[in-house]
This record gives sequence, structure tokens and C-alpha cells, in this order.
Amino acid sequence: MVEALDILSKLPLCQRFHSTGHGSLLGESQRLNRLPRSDPFWHNTNRRPTLFKLGDFGEYVRGRIPILRVC
Repeated sequence: MVEALDILSKLPLCQRFHSTGHGSLLGESQRLNRLPRSDPFWHNTNRRPTLFKLGDFGEYVRGRIPILRVC
């Protein structure tokens, strides 16, 4: 996903999109991808960063989604 967004950002027709919302989308996708797979965020997931997980990731970063820790 991150690679595809990066490729799209280099196309001439996508420059305006890149300068508006795309930069944020790409940046947060990369940030999610850098999150260690051992982080509690990934518990009960397939540990793959997807667009669908970006919302949860944003909430997690802000501390609004408590992550259950299994002992």
C-alpha cells in the first residue's frame, strides 16, 4: 500500500492530490508500517498495515483505544 501511494504521488496528474490529503495518508501509512509488530496494537490482527487500520491507529496513538494486555 505504501509503495503504491508513493508511486502515485510521482505521477503528474496526482501532484495536487499529493499536496493535499495524500501526504498525510502516505505519512500515516508509513508510520503505521514502522510500528513494531510486537506492539500491542497488532494483537489479534494479521500484523499487516492496511488503510482500514489507519483509523484505529490514529485513535491508538492518541490513547483513545485501550489495548488489552494478556498476561
